[in-house]
Amino acid sequence: EGFTLGEQCELRDVQETANTVKVRGQDLRSDEVLQHIEVGKQITKLELHWREAIDFIIGDDLVVRRLRFRDELLEQLDKQDDEKARFDQEFGFMTMELSRFITELVAAFGGVSD
Repeated sequence: EGFTLGEQCELRDVQETANTVKVRGQDLRSDEVLQHIEVGKQITKLELHWREAIDFIIGDDLVVRRLRFRDELLEQLDKQDDEKARFDQEFGFMTMELSRFITELVAAFGGVSD
């Protein structure tokens, strides 16, 4: 919940690591992409969106790459004339969103074991 598919992924054949398919700008639920999965390719990188606030790519090593706050998220903030006040406001807001994001991402992958 809260996560939606983007339009990028990387699929790799587990037998032949040089056999890689990179998909960009395409519906990841398309028959073409699903056929690659059906023949045994595994997703090694996947673009996801979180709550229409953050876009990112997650790898099969669970490393988050290319994390980007969406412009719509920052547009919700009151515009501050003072640069320092604007920075403080954006930093605080991004920190809160990032904290929520990390909590939900960890939970989506099974949480933290003790």
